[in-house]
Amino acid sequence: MSKLSMGWQHAVLIGSLSLVGISQSFAKDADVQQQDLLNQKIQQINVLTQEYAALKEQLVAAQTTIGEIEKEQAECLKQNRAYRNPLSLSGMRDWRLVQKLQDSAIYGQDPKKTYLGVLDFYGKHRDSIFNPESPYGDVRNPNSVWNLNGYFGNPNSPASIHNPYSKSPPLLKKFGNEYGAITANAAYQDLKPVDPTWLRQVQPIVLEYSK
Repeated sequence: MSKLSMGWQHAVLIGSLSLVGISQSFAKDADVQQQDLLNQKIQQINVLTQEYAALKEQLVAAQTTIGEIEKEQAECLKQNRAYRNPLSLSGMRDWRLVQKLQDSAIYGQDPKKTYLGVLDFYGKHRDSIFNPESPYGDVRNPNSVWNLNGYFGNPNSPASIHNPYSKSPPLLKKFGNEYGAITANAAYQDLKPVDPTWLRQVQPIVLEYSK
């Protein structure tokens, strides 16, 4: 065999081996890419699994809350009383007003500036107008704003909280400042008017859901 022929065969053999090496390298790279894609898919599946578990927990919590509300509604119906959403108080449009009014002193606009008690929704203050044991919460007391026969409670009295035309209703005072008036006169302009009917309606709600 000639040297030329042997050289040619040697070159072909080297070339073949190189192609095999390149093919193996490409195959290895392809395997690495496939493994990377597989790992990414596994990570995505793990994330989705965790998110699903979290959503499932939230769903269970929501169902529990709904169940408790429905149970309370059913109990309210049994007791023949109106149902109030316990979450409604914090979302009430006038909740800030309730907080502002709390512990305000009440004074008449008569010449003596008669003290008429404290606006305490919880009825715990000894002078609270919502404390039936307080002289200012007792409807029999002449100076109680709830006494419909008294000067500050009679709808026909110019100083009454129930008079829709009153120009001198009892005033609210807090931290030494007069800032409002308890009156059925929605047009009262000297200070912010606070409707006594609204006070009566909101007081049991504040009391019930503060427990």
